[in-house]
Amino acid sequence: MDNGSSSWKLATGAAAAVAIALGAFAYTQHNSVTELTAKLAAATADSQQAHASASSLSAQLDAAKKDAETAHAAATGLQSQVQASEAQASAEQQQLQSTEAKLAAEKRPDLPITVEFKKPLLRGGAIVAILHNPSHETIEVTVYLESKATGQNRRQTLVVPPITVSAGREFKPAQWAFAPGQRIALVNPAYRPYVQTVGG
Repeated sequence: MDNGSSSWKLATGAAAAVAIALGAFAYTQHNSVTELTAKLAAATADSQQAHASASSLSAQLDAAKKDAETAHAAATGLQSQVQASEAQASAEQQQLQSTEAKLAAEKRPDLPITVEFKKPLLRGGAIVAILHNPSHETIEVTVYLESKATGQNRRQTLVVPPITVSAGREFKPAQWAFAPGQRIALVNPAYRPYVQTVGG
């Protein structure tokens, strides 16, 4: 009876020891699982934060690319405008040079009539224009008178005989007093115009 009781006590003690050992092991494993779970949660949070940062950087990169594309497009547009302006200026310059060349190559001869202004002999007198025609034919001209000081303009048709007939023709238009700075132009379609400024 004593032997059986002792065996039962030993068996009970052994079972209790095993149970305690299993409990301790389970507790240790539970702590390990809890710690690993916490680390996993922290790692997941770090990963999410890193992903958010990466997404933000990607958005900033896209915005920077769009700004660069916009700036490039603006620069290209300005360059096109500059090239168009340069082309227009070049075309205008060529047109001007062509016009000047045409004028220089004009075949019409100079108008043979010249103008001489004679100052008055007496104080208060008027300046007189003397027209000289050294050719051998009578020439009809349109006389244009211009005064920049007053803004007045006058036009008159005049027939000028050759110098063999008259040494010079006095020209003093009615209601017009010649003064220094005024201009007189003689025009005949067969000749280049003659322009003279009244001297002082």
